[in-house]
Amino acid sequence: LSGGERQRLALAAGAVRARGPALFLLEGPDRGLSAADLPLLTGAMARLAAEGHTLVVASEDERLGPL
Repeated sequence: LSGGERQRLALAAGAVRARGPALFLLEGPDRGLSAADLPLLTGAMARLAAEGHTLVVASEDERLGPL
């Protein structure tokens, strides 16, 4: 798995295991992701934020701006 794929897998696993608000630190979660799949990632991140989780994202891609 690429670094981005590992982070996306960890994001999904953490979301499933979280019993309360969790902190997710993501560096380049969009790395290697196709433009068509980017909305899936941002949607998942927005849902986590709406559920009360905190996401800290480091990315050079401006499309991952504020959720």
